[in-house]
Amino acid sequence: MFETTLSKLIAKNKFASEADLLYVAQDNELAHTTINEICKSFVKRFENLESYVQTEVTHPGNIQYKPYGKEEYLTLKENLDLIYERLNNLENK
Repeated sequence: MFETTLSKLIAKNKFASEADLLYVAQDNELAHTTINEICKSFVKRFENLESYVQTEVTHPGNIQYKPYGKEEYLTLKENLDLIYERLNNLENK
């Protein structure tokens, strides 16, 4: 564990100086500010990712599937058209 002058004084049941306490308070404030900024950054990145997934990835035009026996990937609409075409062919036999 990282030992400071303050932690050594506390371990010996002695009082810390005002300068030590001020240093710890400033250091603690800096650490909390940094952690807060990191959290804000994560929230912003998560919101951007969530927005992208909801609009770009799940848009039916962006969903592609390669059916068995086909060489190309098809969009959702093209896949549904293929399925209905095959069902109609089976029903008409």
